[in-house]
Order: sequence, then C-alpha cells, then structure tokens
Amino acid sequence: MEFSNINEIKDDYLQPVILGDTKAYARIEPRSKMLMTIDIGHAKIHLQENYAGSHYFESVATNGVACLHIKISSVKAHFTFECASSKNGVLRFYENPTLSNDGTLVPTYNSDRSSTYKALSSVYHTPTITNAGTQLYIESIGGDGVSQNSPVTGRSKHDREFILNTNTSYLIHYTSLSDTNRVSLSMNAYGEYYE
Repeated sequence: MEFSNINEIKDDYLQPVILGDTKAYARIEPRSKMLMTIDIGHAKIHLQENYAGSHYFESVATNGVACLHIKISSVKAHFTFECASSKNGVLRFYENPTLSNDGTLVPTYNSDRSSTYKALSSVYHTPTITNAGTQLYIESIGGDGVSQNSPVTGRSKHDREFILNTNTSYLIHYTSLSDTNRVSLSMNAYGEYYE
C-alpha cells in the first residue's frame, strides 16, 4: 500500500517502516513491538487465491479405490491434500496418470466465500485409470484388526506441500483394506490465476 499521509490509515497497528530504499507500512503489535504476520497460505485466502474441493465415498469395498483426479492448468499450484477413513487402507499420490475417463467433476470453492474468482484447475472423482503414473507418496492409514466391535479409523493430514507442474494430472488414490470403508478425500490449492 502506498499512502501519501499516515493520517489516511484507519488501522491502529499499521506503522511506517523502511524496506531498503522504500517507505512502507507494516502491522506492529503495540505491546511487544513485534511485526504481525500470517503465513502465505492464510494470506492467499485473504487475497481470494485459495480454493478447495472434496468428495465423500460412502462404502468402499476391500481392495476398492477412492480417488480424486486433479488437472492442473497452465499455472503452477501449491497443493496439499487430506484423507479420512472409517477403517484401514493405503493412501498414494501419483503424477501423470493415464486415464480413459477423467471422472465426475467435483465442485471447487474459493476459500473466501465473498469472492467470485474460480479455480482454473479441475478436480474429478472416480476416474477410469489405465496406469496410475509416477508414485510421489505412500502412507498406511488406520490399523489392522478392524471389526464391527472395534473399528480403527484412519486420518492423514498433509502439512507437506507439493508444487504441482502446469498442464499435468495428479491422483489422490486410496485403496481400502477393509470392507464398507467410508472415505473422504480433500484437496487445497493456491497460487493459481483465476477467471
């Protein structure tokens, strides 16, 4: 922000600072005199440049698959994903799969609900996979010994971020190791341009 006059600013925390040869303003917490910041992922939400999508799979059989297909546009995406299941299974993340069908479109939403910007990349569920592609990640979720009387649930939350290549497809791929497994897969991305 550029302001010709500090009196134009209606924020008690905003203070003038010098960055190299540039005069700027930053939020300073008044008691500690510490710079107030937020992480880039959180900032992307405020900038209306973050979107999310998810799908719930009601009943995945033993050796059945729950899968999201992500098609990245011509702009790189900073990407994280999550999986939750009612029983055990194996979660994998693949790059460059061969598909005979993209799957069913999954709605993606801008995380700033007042924004009209839409993601240029697409997300689908239940694609038809010919070859899964290059495996980038694998994780076991849940525990063994799952029964009706002692269910063991699983969850994977990825703070590790991938920066996905432009014009490339990816799969979030979960293989169930138990019958009637309820699975949800979700993704979060930022750094793209919007329409």
